[in-house]
Amino acid sequence: GPGQSSLGRLREFHFDKLKIDRAFVSSILEDRPSEHIIRAILAMCEGLGMDVVAEGIEEEAQADRLVQFGCAGGQGYLFGKPVDADATLGYLRDSYRGALRAKAI
Repeated sequence: GPGQSSLGRLREFHFDKLKIDRAFVSSILEDRPSEHIIRAILAMCEGLGMDVVAEGIEEEAQADRLVQFGCAGGQGYLFGKPVDADATLGYLRDSYRGALRAKAI
């Protein structure tokens, strides 16, 4: 109705990535409406040239289903627990050092 948000307003915003909320992802395996909503979001984003990230992926089966639907980006406990900036920096440093050692051999 008047004054309410509409899908047409998406054209007014300039963003290139959209996140699919964990509420849809968590029920993708047993809830057909969630599956249809995710498919619709993916189709819309493909048409608009937007990247998509599904959040809250906790099970391999959820990740498999999302990939089957064409979702290329995901985050969640299946891939790793959240860490602070210092832990991330340490991980990147260690990975970089390991890559350098492998190239030197």
